This record gives sequence, structure tokens and C-alpha cells, in this order.
Amino acid sequence: MLKFMKKNEYLLVSLFFVLMVFSLLLSTGTITSGWHMVDDHEFLEYQIELSRSGGTVFTCIQKALEEDIGSRFRPLYYIFRVILTSFFGSNLVVWSIFKAIEIVISFIFLYLCARTLKCTVFYSIIFTMVVMVGPQSVVWWKLGPQESTGIMLFAVSFYFLLKWIQTSKNSYAIASYIFTLIVALYKESFLLLIPFLMCFVIYSDCNKTEFSFNSIQTSVRQHFLFMLIYSLTFIAEVLIIILVVGVSSPGYVGFDSSVTLHQYKIYWLDAIRNYLKYFLYFMIPAGLIIITFIKSWRLLLKEFFIACLIMFPQIILYCKTGLEERYILPWSFGFAYFFILSICKLPQFKGLRKLLYSGIIFIFLLFHFKVLVNEADYFTYRGHSVTTVLNEALKYSNAETNILSAYSPYEESDITVSCWMQLKGRNNVFTWNEEEKTCTDRSGEDYGRTEDVSQMDIILFYNPKDRHYCYDPSIDFTNYTRIDYGTMTMCIKKD
Repeated sequence: MLKFMKKNEYLLVSLFFVLMVFSLLLSTGTITSGWHMVDDHEFLEYQIELSRSGGTVFTCIQKALEEDIGSRFRPLYYIFRVILTSFFGSNLVVWSIFKAIEIVISFIFLYLCARTLKCTVFYSIIFTMVVMVGPQSVVWWKLGPQESTGIMLFAVSFYFLLKWIQTSKNSYAIASYIFTLIVALYKESFLLLIPFLMCFVIYSDCNKTEFSFNSIQTSVRQHFLFMLIYSLTFIAEVLIIILVVGVSSPGYVGFDSSVTLHQYKIYWLDAIRNYLKYFLYFMIPAGLIIITFIKSWRLLLKEFFIACLIMFPQIILYCKTGLEERYILPWSFGFAYFFILSICKLPQFKGLRKLLYSGIIFIFLLFHFKVLVNEADYFTYRGHSVTTVLNEALKYSNAETNILSAYSPYEESDITVSCWMQLKGRNNVFTWNEEEKTCTDRSGEDYGRTEDVSQMDIILFYNPKDRHYCYDPSIDFTNYTRIDYGTMTMCIKKD
């Protein structure tokens, strides 16, 4: 039996990851949860654009890139997104299965990376869990975040880099660079991993001899072409971001002079309390055990530095928000690299210390699996709420009905409702501006016209059960019948 398991290790581990991911997603219902207000609007917008006269995949990509370049630089995300939409349409079940497959591939290649770094089967699996399980697991089911594809591409890139270091075959180096380039153009947070990859090559070389200034110089000279190509790639994209996009981003990345130090403090304390608390709880007892490995302090210090090349740039990138949900990726890779890969390979990692450390990891993952299930359950609940209220609004309306989407200030929610209704033949969909108290048409031929709120036949908005809930719209609902659908509310004008 052991011989069979050893011979078929990678097949068995891959099957384990497939069963784990799909059993969790199917049992929580995320794959069939339906529509969600955030990000899902993109599928609808692209479908509308593709269906227009003269609309093609190319024109749709061009429009998406033009809208994005003002605040972000994620060209390959939109290119892939539009192309896949031309095949999948807005079939959310297919999109969800595709997303789950990405997660499985990420698990497999993260495992391969750990095994290539001489980690045991058990701790290689633990490594992948620490990277992928927790608040960051929202990327398993949310269809918008780029981190699921990003961590998959990065894991593949890093695996090929390790194989190149191990075998010196140029084919592995080329494959690694291709995936590195793709992921760098997919999202900015993964661009920041290029310095890590460069330093890791030098670090691996120095570990074979001695760690000194001369050995670093020798490694750089030996891999000059590699260093040059990666450096130019990194510098070129950073310059594009600085000169074209700008670093004073109004979004959740970059630097913003309008944000005070007190606000930064609030954001990070909130992130620690809600998303990073179990990482912090784990670090305290784990750190106490690591202190007992004092004889290996030089190795630990070097490993910690390598891990910081992953973690610190992510902290800087998301300094305005703190590491929340999907933003924990790829920071968690650096965290798992040090606390799992680096520690489990120490010669002193055995006996009681190994047992205690493993127990702490188990408890840590237990809490993170609980977080995963809770988040997935809420996602499903909210998806059913959104899908139900959309279908009910469609049921109680016709082509002449005025529908008001009152999800302001959550613009993506209004876009989702407007586009979904437009594709269903409802061209009188208005959006509510809470500050100006106006209703503006966001679909159909009369796009941009305004109507008084008293002319709205159906009004849709969040209720207090939704995490995005922020207020009751300042609308007189006296003449409306209110119906709640989970986290969503529909008000229908009385006859």
C-alpha cells in the first residue's frame, strides 16, 4: 500500500485537492448561488457590447482596457475576461466551475513547489493549505478577483523556476519567464513578486557554497541574462504604472495624500481584527517555538528576508486598506514560505517541538477552514437573495415598467441590475442618487434621462441583513408594498 501511494503520490494528492475543493464548494452551494452585485456586472456588460452592431471581441477588449487604464494596469485580466465571456457568456455555473479548476491547479503547483524544495508530503500539503485557506478563500468562489488566476500563474512560474535551478535546463527558465510575464500583466500585486524571484535564484546559488558578497556577484554574473530580462520587465511595467496610471490612485492601492495616518491606523486595525487575527494568533506561539531554534538563526534570518520580499511589498501596496480577503494573496505565500517551508526543513525540527508546532498549525487551519465555510455560506445566501429579487422584479414588470435600482453608493450593484434587466428586455431601469435625490435612466435608448422618484413602479435596495447595507434610501415608501428576499428588498407600487 505504501509503495503504491509513493509511486502515485502526485495523482493521489491531485485527487485529494480536487475532492476537497469541489466538495467544499458544492456543499456550501457557491457554484449554483446565482448572481452577485459585485464584479458579475462585467459579464453582462461584455454581452451587451458584443451584441451591439459592429461589436466584436476586439472592440470589447479595447473599451475595457480604455476604462481600466485610468486607475489600474491589468491588461491581461480584461483580455482573458472578454475572450472567456465570448465562450461562457453569463453562465455563472460554468464560470464557477472554471474558477474552482483554477484553485485546484493552484493547490497542485503550490504542492509541487514545496516538494521540489525538499519538503515532506505532509508539510507540502500543509503549506498549500496555509496559502489558500482562510479569509483569502473568497477567491475560490468570487468570480471577479484576479488573485485566483494570479496565484495559479505564480505557482506555475515558481515551480518552473525551481526546476530550472535544479536541472539548469533553459526550457524551464523560458517557461518560468512566460508565466511570470503573464501574471505581472494580470495584476500589480503579482508584478511585485519579480524581485523575490530574482533574489531567490541568487539565494539558491549562495546556499550551495557560502553566503558572501563574492558569491552574490558570482551568481549575478552567472545568471546575467536572467537578471537583465527580469529587471527590464519589472522596470518597464513600473514605469508604465507611474507615468500612465499614476501612483496616487483613488482606489484601494497606491498612495493617497488625502488619507491621514489615523485613517491608515484604523484600516489596519480593522484588517487585523477581521481578516488577519488567526495569522497573528498563530505567530505568537509559533514564534516562541522558533526562538528555540537559535542554533539555526543565520538560516532563519536569510529565510525570513526571502519571505519578506513577498510580504512587505504587499503591505505597502495595500497600505490604504490593510490586507483584506483576497488581498491576503500572495502575502500568504510569503507567510507560509517562512512558517512552514523554512521551519519544517530545520535539522532541529523534531520530537516535542515538531509535535507542538504541528498542533499549532492544525488549530490555525481549523479556524481558517471555519472562516472559509462561513464566508462561502454567506456568499451563497447573498447570491440567492440577489438572484431571487432580480427574477421577482422581472416577474412583476413589463417593458413599460419603471424600475429603480437604489443601491447607491454601490455603483457596481446598479450596473448589475441595469445590465441584467436590459438583457431581459427591461429598458426603463433607473439608478438612485442619494445625495441629489434623482433617478437617472441607465439602460435603453433614453440613457441619461431623469424621472421623479414618484414615477418608479419597482424599487430595489439592500436591507440590514446585507453586509453592504449602509442606509435606507430617502424615499417615501408609503404607497409601496415591501417584500424582503434575504439581504435584498423589493418595493412594488400599490395599484
